[in-house]
Amino acid sequence: MDKIYILVPSYNPDEKIMSEFLKELKDNFKNILIVNDGSINKSYFDNLENDGFEILTNYVNLGKGRALKNGINYLLNKDEDI
Repeated sequence: MDKIYILVPSYNPDEKIMSEFLKELKDNFKNILIVNDGSINKSYFDNLENDGFEILTNYVNLGKGRALKNGINYLLNKDEDI
């Protein structure tokens, strides 16, 4: 297993803090999946996707546990090498 994925569940994040956090992550890791767990500001996540981040969206807030499970399930189905 040579791929490392960073899974970030997110619900209505503070954009400034989140941007700084993601910048640090992107400097050190290639594969980052952000799970938008029903956040109000959809355009923020569209901008992140345009910046090269992979976004998975839950259209309603399902909680952090479900966001993590959905993210893991997405990654397992996406890439059989995990």
